[in-house]
Amino acid sequence: MGIKISAPGMELAMAGSALYKCANQSDIDNAVAQIEDDLCDILDKYVDKTQEGVCVQASTIGSLEALLEFLKTSNIKVAAINIGPVHKKDVMKAMKSTSSGGDKVHKEFATMLCFDVRVMPEAQKFAEENEIKVFTAKIIYHLFDQFTEYFKQCQDSRKVE
Repeated sequence: MGIKISAPGMELAMAGSALYKCANQSDIDNAVAQIEDDLCDILDKYVDKTQEGVCVQASTIGSLEALLEFLKTSNIKVAAINIGPVHKKDVMKAMKSTSSGGDKVHKEFATMLCFDVRVMPEAQKFAEENEIKVFTAKIIYHLFDQFTEYFKQCQDSRKVE
């Protein structure tokens, strides 16, 4: 179910997070802690910052979790996640796969999988300048198909080299 809420300070709200009714500051603190715990659970379950992987961005927590679960079952490693529109700072996270040096450079991991989010023009330009591939889609399977095709191209290219 979806609802639209208009209130002061909404820019601080996280899209797709739970909605809590808080009567006092203690309730607010408990709600914030619960949302943070939910995010930490997602990070612990799906993201491994020590390995190469794709960067994933989605519009809400629910869609992010759905995409991450799909990627996990498809054995695609994830190095970073975020919620909301793609900005230049988000693209910079994907650059670590191109700057790791040596034999470990895999350009297929210098990618962003963006599900149902807008890619800001400065982020798109920065990605193109730095050869970061940005895939966008409104359907998870389309995003997955685009990435797997690109992944195969990168592997085939390495075999030829």
